[in-house]
Amino acid sequence: MKLVSEFKVKDKKELEVNLKPFLNLFLHKKISLEGNLGAGKTTFVQVFAKILNIKEVITSPTFNIMKTYENLVHMDVYNHQGDLDFYEDYFDNNTVLIEWGSRVKNYINFDFVIYINKGNDFYNYKIMQVN
Repeated sequence: MKLVSEFKVKDKKELEVNLKPFLNLFLHKKISLEGNLGAGKTTFVQVFAKILNIKEVITSPTFNIMKTYENLVHMDVYNHQGDLDFYEDYFDNNTVLIEWGSRVKNYINFDFVIYINKGNDFYNYKIMQVN
């Protein structure tokens, strides 16, 4: 993997400013979001959706695994086991953000992995491109 960028932010507004330059890079890609419980994976999706002008309220799909929006698929595979064959038709022509993507890395080829770590008063984002 290759480091694309690393940055720290204090809030959603700073995250949005830091994410906007990556919008075109992330469009129509499969992205794994990694971090501990409460690290900010769903917050990342909320901000990304805002940049895409998605108006719906974004919540974690922990129990229903997947939510779809215009040009965006949001998955949380924390409780999922096995492949994602059933869901792959939704991936075409969409950006796919998968929380806990490392749990399904044997079944999907990610383009990027974003590591999210929560500090005391900041969030650290590390964007890696998969070779």
